[in-house]
Amino acid sequence: TSSANGVTVKRSDNVTFKLCKFANIAGDRALDVLNITNVLITECEFTKFVNIGVNLDCGDGKALVISGNNVIDNNYFHDFTLPSYFSSAGGIILWNSVGAIAEHNILENGVHGGIVFGGDVDCIIRYNVLNNMVYNTKDYGAIYGGGIGHRGNKIYGNLIMNMDCLREAYGIYIDECGSGQEVYGNIFYNGGGH
Repeated sequence: TSSANGVTVKRSDNVTFKLCKFANIAGDRALDVLNITNVLITECEFTKFVNIGVNLDCGDGKALVISGNNVIDNNYFHDFTLPSYFSSAGGIILWNSVGAIAEHNILENGVHGGIVFGGDVDCIIRYNVLNNMVYNTKDYGAIYGGGIGHRGNKIYGNLIMNMDCLREAYGIYIDECGSGQEVYGNIFYNGGGH
């Protein structure tokens, strides 16, 4: 439990978070990972955080167009974020990353998006289950990307279900400046409003 960010890691290399639980985080981010390479976040639980579960922002790597080898795999995100419009809130946020992978995660009962990306190059979002996302906001997606130019990202093999919100909720939403993405092989069930 924290009134600030849960954990912040900056300018580091070869860091693993495994079997951690982040709960009741009132700050902006449960786990804030900045300018880092070779990070693995696995088998962790994230719940009851106000804004962002994992914020992965590797701005330096993007500038150099070098893969950061960062992986967010096999985590459980549930019952998270507060309602607010036009907020970059969600379970997993991938910003300014090259080659990051978000896979095999379960995300459910999120007010905002499950996985949000922007400014990324060659990232992979695959084999995730997103259940009941964007249930109390609008103009957002269970998987959402836009507003910052990016290219070469692949979104495939995800199960997106129970999007019952009637307020502009989307399964996958590629917004403005979102050219150059590949989206294929995803399953949408009980899609809701859009």
